[in-house]
Amino acid sequence: MEKSQSLKDDVRNKIITEILRGNFPVDSVITEKQLIEMFNVSKTTIREALVELRNENVLQSMPRYGYRIIQLNKKDIDDALEVRTLLELSGLEKTIATLNQDKIEQLKACLDECDPANNESDLWTHWNNNVQFHLQLNSLAGNEWMQSLLDKTMKILSRAYAQSYWKQWGSRVTSLDTDTHRKILELLENEEYELAKATLKEDILKLEI
Repeated sequence: MEKSQSLKDDVRNKIITEILRGNFPVDSVITEKQLIEMFNVSKTTIREALVELRNENVLQSMPRYGYRIIQLNKKDIDDALEVRTLLELSGLEKTIATLNQDKIEQLKACLDECDPANNESDLWTHWNNNVQFHLQLNSLAGNEWMQSLLDKTMKILSRAYAQSYWKQWGSRVTSLDTDTHRKILELLENEEYELAKATLKEDILKLEI
């Protein structure tokens, strides 16, 4: 199941990459058959990736025809960032109220796993590592609804991230987020909670374009 999920995510990212490169222009239509031939994967995997992208409002389903590429505009990005900021700051408030060494250790383990020294620095690895830390931090609040909404919001923002950085660096980027994440962890360990919240907000709003 995990391998199938990973393949679906890979196809999802490749479709977004093709959109950003202009190979799938806004308002154009793509089909399952076209993608099967392009990526050489099963119909099931393609369909799963397309359904996810439809749920993220990247694509609009057109029955018996295909999927239309939807434009992501600045208001969409600003609205998603506003929701993300509210969710993460609220989650951090809840986490601070019950913060203990076990939660600190969970964040340390996540940071070690996401360390760019241990990963390739391609665009999607960079973004997914960033997402993993923020979801891990938010999960410590213990609110599954909040976590689910944040996960959905981060998927929407994946296009905004790529739009912001693709033209500057192509498919290769240098990860700088880990330093900020370690700073947030250090501030939490030192009980400098207001600074931790301010640093988290600053980190989130780096994506503003």
